[in-house]
Amino acid sequence: MGLNKIKNALFLLSFSLIYPLFSSCTKWEYRPITNTENLEGRTIGVPLAWDADYIISERKDVNIIRYNSCADGFLALRHNKIDAFAVDCENAKLFLATGSGLKLICPVGKSNIAIWFSRQSSQCLKEFNEFLKKYRKSEEFSDLQRRKALFDGLTFDSDDIVLTGKGKILNVAFDEQNFPRTHYDDNGNAVGIDLEALKYFANEYNYKLVFHNSVYESSIIGMRTGKYDIMTGYLCDLYETDAKDNGILFSDAIDEIELALIEKTQEKIEISVDY
Repeated sequence: MGLNKIKNALFLLSFSLIYPLFSSCTKWEYRPITNTENLEGRTIGVPLAWDADYIISERKDVNIIRYNSCADGFLALRHNKIDAFAVDCENAKLFLATGSGLKLICPVGKSNIAIWFSRQSSQCLKEFNEFLKKYRKSEEFSDLQRRKALFDGLTFDSDDIVLTGKGKILNVAFDEQNFPRTHYDDNGNAVGIDLEALKYFANEYNYKLVFHNSVYESSIIGMRTGKYDIMTGYLCDLYETDAKDNGILFSDAIDEIELALIEKTQEKIEISVDY
């Protein structure tokens, strides 16, 4: 056996003997987050470029690790790489409904949700902002907030508003996978929290809405090229600069969304692949 092989063999032998000592020192221990105003020394995971990333990045008392997807973040939470994962309350409820050993801490922050309009629809935007002044004081808006508060991560009581507008067509880009903000119901209708204000507006101003399922990047391109007049679905005010950089107009707030922390309360947690 050569000298290098002997060294390697000795290294592997010594590592196998001392590794259990190190691993026993890193046993998981539940350290509940009791004060969200002070997260000093905590490591928080966030989904890259989501609202959680922008909000948590303003804090100086945490260590931040960014992940390309929520799935990556929860894998890190499962294996104790982070103390908590930050995401909006609605997505957090989705995880809690499909997992075990998790706790929701909400709110940690909040942002406003808006609807984006293309430049060729600037007049429509002015009308929409005027409409919002009344809508946010209406019974319909109060009912939406009630239903939103009851959302349990599994079902959302969408109000399937019948569209009555017969006038100018407005092409609306939305992502069907943004439940409960924008999605299809069992009858194939575009529904969700972010669509209700738009539907009431279209009925009042006699616009005809045509919905197109599209992911974020394709929606941006469609807005710039004139394919779409409106874009909606989890568009918070933290993205306003991105909208302006693409020549897209930003509405007043239609709703607000809260930020949550999710921590694990037991050593082994499970997340359903259904998420």
